[in-house]
Amino acid sequence: MGKYDDCDFSGYVAKYGVLCDDGTKIAKGAFADQDGKTISLVWNHNHDNLNNVIGHCALEERDDGLYGRPDRKSVV
Repeated sequence: MGKYDDCDFSGYVAKYGVLCDDGTKIAKGAFADQDGKTISLVWNHNHDNLNNVIGHCALEERDDGLYGRPDRKSVV
């Protein structure tokens, strides 16, 4: 059993049409090509250290944004 196997959460990776802190807005469909893909879930956007990979996230394109949920098929 992995360190984070008992942890679970889901949520939006990006919301469409919302003003981001850096002043950009993500257009609807910007991540359409990511639908169904699995990505690494990285702690606090820190990609510099592999120890910051805390799991994997399955992506789902929705009308209002890109949604992520745990991907149990991938092993940390």
